[in-house]
Amino acid sequence: RLLLGNVLIVGLSHTTRSYFTQLLQQSKRISAENQQLIDRQTQLAEQLTHEQLLSLVANRANAAVMITSSTDKIEWVNMVFTEITGYKIEEVVGRDPSFLRGADTDLVTVRRIEQRKLNPEPFVEEILNYRRNGTPIWMELNVTPLLDDDGRVQRWIAIQEDITNRKRKDEELRMSQEQLNVAQHQAKIGSWVWFDNDNRIQCSEVLAEMFELKNSDIISPVHFYNFIHPDDQQIVKRVIDNSRFRKSPFEIDIRLLVNNTTKSVYLTGQYDAVKKRMLGTMQDVSERKLLEEGMRQAEIRYRQVFEHSQHMI
Repeated sequence: RLLLGNVLIVGLSHTTRSYFTQLLQQSKRISAENQQLIDRQTQLAEQLTHEQLLSLVANRANAAVMITSSTDKIEWVNMVFTEITGYKIEEVVGRDPSFLRGADTDLVTVRRIEQRKLNPEPFVEEILNYRRNGTPIWMELNVTPLLDDDGRVQRWIAIQEDITNRKRKDEELRMSQEQLNVAQHQAKIGSWVWFDNDNRIQCSEVLAEMFELKNSDIISPVHFYNFIHPDDQQIVKRVIDNSRFRKSPFEIDIRLLVNNTTKSVYLTGQYDAVKKRMLGTMQDVSERKLLEEGMRQAEIRYRQVFEHSQHMI
């Protein structure tokens, strides 16, 4: 019996060790398979992120592209970026994009960009940067965050377009508009545009002052006609309607009645059938009319004096 018991104990002990060995091997195999699944999932996620990057970059191949980390360190730029800025890729990788700013970069814009990056959503900004040679360059930034599954920013992609020429043209247009305003003020000439699509009239600064508008330079046609002297309203309506129908220009001397004050004006207009709008000018000729009237009265008095002297002779 003792021998049989020992045999049973040895057998059970061997079976138990064999079972635990198999269990340990199976556990290691499951653990390895789980790690393979995790690695594959990570690989797929990285591949997806890479494909997203390539897609965004490929869609804007003619623009400068900058990819930065979540801490805003440059990881990569494309060839267009190097061509525009003059910086080589090895000169910018690892740096903060702030090195592109300069003396005339607007600090308000910089702070606004920083604030917008606290909220991981796409945004568009315009900023004045500087090339490697020190010359300024205006860039339009289309910034998009790449997020992980938890919504945390992994990278920022900035698609950058050189808008220096556009900004220069905008500045030239602004200066031309200022010069036009000065000239219009000196000549007391206001301009107006009557848009057919929404039946509104946009007034220039001088015309708004002529009408004594306070809060807006946009008025309705009814409002426009109300500024015209009641005795002249019907003829102005006929002239404008005829110009619109015949696509022909017009010019007419009329009177305004603004806050019980009568003003003499010279009104012109031309209908643009292509853009469905009428463009015109209005010049305050009140002083000229007064001068003409004064000269007319002086001429009358001169004639009266001359005729009286002739009778005396």
